[in-house]
Amino acid sequence: MVPLCYTNQRLGPVLMRLTLAALALAVMTAACSGSAVQRGAQERAQRPCGSIPAPVALSDLPGGFPQLDGVSYTGVVKAGPSEIVSGFSTMGLAELFASVKAQMARAPYTVVKSEQEAHDAEVNFSGSGTSGQVRLQDDCEGRRAVRITIRPFE
Repeated sequence: MVPLCYTNQRLGPVLMRLTLAALALAVMTAACSGSAVQRGAQERAQRPCGSIPAPVALSDLPGGFPQLDGVSYTGVVKAGPSEIVSGFSTMGLAELFASVKAQMARAPYTVVKSEQEAHDAEVNFSGSGTSGQVRLQDDCEGRRAVRITIRPFE
């Protein structure tokens, strides 16, 4: 019979190797899934656009909310206390991001945080008793989807 202390000494390195192998597999899986997301966004940005959505007039947004240059609005829905405004733009993503960021930085609004990546961008804002986010995303070739979430400031 093998002494128990001898068995534990031999199992320690084996368990360590198994743990390291599992960790390496997890890291590789995460890296591959991230590149799959990027490929999906790139494919979406390069696909042909369908028909242009019909624009709608916005009447019930908070006072002082800017009409974003180059954005056509296509709908507004209530989601609890939040309002979600959808729209689109034919401006390039970088140009649209810069324009939205500059417009949201004007009183009574301030930009809290902003971020731009290859195929999407966000501008978080607060002001006029609200907070929210303007999300920009490549929708198809030549068109960006715009989604604005506005919620009462608590």
